[in-house]
Amino acid sequence: MPLPGAAEDTAARDAFAAHCLEVAEHADPRLRTRAQARWFRVLAAEQDNMNAAVRWAVARGDAATALRLVRALGYYWVQRGQGEADTLCRAVLALPPPEPLTQPIVEGRIVCALLAAGWSWDIDSIRAPLTEALAALERLVGPQDVTHPLVAMAEPLLMQYDGAADQAEQQYQRYLAARDPWLRAMSQLYLSSSRISRGRLDGAEAHCRAALAELRALGEQWGAAVALAQLAEFSDLRADHAASIAALTEAAAIGRELGVWGDLTYVEARLALSYARAGDSGRARAGYALVEQTMRARGGDVDTDRWVAFMRAELAWREGDYAAAARCCEDVLAATRAPNLARWWQALRAQVKARLAMALERQGDTRRGRALLAEAVDAAGSWFEHPALAAVLDACAAHLVNQGDAACAARLLGVAHAVRGAVDQSSLDAPAARDAARQALGPAGFDAAYAAGLGRSYASAVSDARQALAG
Repeated sequence: MPLPGAAEDTAARDAFAAHCLEVAEHADPRLRTRAQARWFRVLAAEQDNMNAAVRWAVARGDAATALRLVRALGYYWVQRGQGEADTLCRAVLALPPPEPLTQPIVEGRIVCALLAAGWSWDIDSIRAPLTEALAALERLVGPQDVTHPLVAMAEPLLMQYDGAADQAEQQYQRYLAARDPWLRAMSQLYLSSSRISRGRLDGAEAHCRAALAELRALGEQWGAAVALAQLAEFSDLRADHAASIAALTEAAAIGRELGVWGDLTYVEARLALSYARAGDSGRARAGYALVEQTMRARGGDVDTDRWVAFMRAELAWREGDYAAAARCCEDVLAATRAPNLARWWQALRAQVKARLAMALERQGDTRRGRALLAEAVDAAGSWFEHPALAAVLDACAAHLVNQGDAACAARLLGVAHAVRGAVDQSSLDAPAARDAARQALGPAGFDAAYAAGLGRSYASAVSDARQALAG
C-alpha cells in the first residue's frame, strides 16, 4: 500500500487536531463538576495527543485551533499537566491572532498569556498580549458571561500585581453575580484570599466557608480542597491546630483521590507542620519525609517546592535544631536568587531571611541577624502581601526584646497585628516576644506601646521597622 501523500497526511493531522479539540472542549467545563475525576483521567490519558495537536496547529499557523485548544486545556494543565504547557503557550502566543476575535479565541489568548509566563505569574513578561486580550474581551462580553476560571482570574490578578487591590476585590464582587455557579462559588474564595493578603480579615473567613459550602453542593472536589486549605489559614492564626489538621487532612485526601492537584505536596507539608505545632513531632517528621520523597520522585523545579523547603526550617526550629533551620533557609535563598524571578518571590525571601536571622541569633550571631532582618523588611515592603510583612515584624520584635528594647518590641507587635489584621498565635516569634515585653514593661506599659502600633499603616510599618533596627 503506497504511503499517503503530503496532502493526505495533512488532512489526517488536521482531522486528528479537530478530534482532540472536540474532546478537550467537551472535557473542560466538566472538570468543575461532580464528573471532574473522570475527565481528569481522560485528559491525563490523552495528554501527549493533546500536546501534539497544539504543536500541529502551531506548525500549520492555525491560530484559531491552537487558541481554542489552549483555552480548553488550560485548567487541566494548571492542575495536572507536566512540562510543556509554558513552551506550547509561548509558541501559540507568537502566532498572529485570527479574525474575527470571538469570545473563545480571546479567552484562549488570555489563558495562553498567563501560562506562557511559565507558572511563575511573571506578569511583566506577558503584560502586552494579556492587556490587549482583556480589552478585547471587555468589548465582547460582560464579567457575568466569563466562565473559564483562568480567564476570570486574569484581570484581578493583573490588578493585584499592580497594587490595585481595591479594584481586584471589586472584580471578584462582580463575579458573585456570574451566571456560572462554579464561578460564583470561587469568587467567594477569591475574595477571602484577597482579604488575607491585604490584612483585612473582617468577613474573610465567612467568604471562605460560604465558598466551601457552595462547592460541596456542586460536588466540586478540587475547589472544596482549596477552600479547606484556606480555612486552615484562619485556624492557624488562632493556634487551633486540631481544626487545621482536620481541614488539611481532608484537603490532602481529596488531592490524592483526584490525583491532579499540583499543590498537593504543599498541603501535605502544611499538614506535617500542623502536627509539629500540635506537639506531635513524630507524625510531623514522618509526614514531611513523605513529602520530600514525593518531590524527589517527581523531579523538576516546582514553585511550591521552595515554600515546602522553607517549612522544613520551622520543623527544625521546633525541634531546637537552629543550625538545621539556618541551613534550610540558606538553601531556599539560594534557590530564589535568580534575577529573572517574578517580584512576588520577595514575599518568600523576606520570611526566609527573617527566620534565618532568628536562627543565627539563637547561635550567637546577633549582628548578622540584625542585618538580615533589615533586608527582610525591605523585601517584604517591596511586595503587597501583608502576612509576609507581619511575619517579618514579629521576628523584628523578638530580636528587639532579646536586645532589651521591650517598648519598641511591643510597638512592632502592635504594628504586625495591624498589618496582618490579627495576632498570629502560631508564630514562632510573637507569643514569646509578647510575654517577654509584657513582663519587662508591665501590663499597662505593654498595652500602651502595643496600642500605638495598632494605628500604623502598611507603609508606615516598613519605616517603623527600619527605624527600630537602625536604633
